[in-house]
Amino acid sequence: MLATYTDLPRVPVVEAEKKASELLEVLETFTITDPEDVEVLGTLLKEVHTELKELDKLRLVATKPAREAQRDINAFFAGAKNSLSAAKSKIKKLLDDHRRKVAEQNAKAMETLSQGQPAAVVPVPVMKTRQELQVEIIDAEKVPREYLCIDLPALKALAKAGGEAPPGVRFVRVERTVVG
Repeated sequence: MLATYTDLPRVPVVEAEKKASELLEVLETFTITDPEDVEVLGTLLKEVHTELKELDKLRLVATKPAREAQRDINAFFAGAKNSLSAAKSKIKKLLDDHRRKVAEQNAKAMETLSQGQPAAVVPVPVMKTRQELQVEIIDAEKVPREYLCIDLPALKALAKAGGEAPPGVRFVRVERTVVG
């Protein structure tokens, strides 16, 4: 097991990078001229795929201590952060509730004053506020088409299950080269 980042497996990584760079140079000028070339590339593809998997395993071993340390640090701070976030939310709610209450009292007082009767207007506490916009769908049938989102994962699942494409959708199978 690696103890620190200084224990990284430099030699295999440097060798893999050098080998990959050399391979890229060869592939820049490579052309397929006969079926044997296709076989060579297929074998090469499997080898490169295997090397990538091995390199990734090595990377995961190298980063494991850092990931574990990050998890421990996050856990250490979580209690304080959660409590402070809850306190922050509670303070904001109390201030918002008070601001609304004062605004309602002042609205009633202004109405009373407009009727010629005496009323006290309460000063609104000075707080920094910001208006946030929230969008609420009240009738999805009336929403214009350009604002609708298509659920691609659901359509993909339907296609994989052998279902029929809904109107306006076409399922297309695209072949691509894989390592097998």
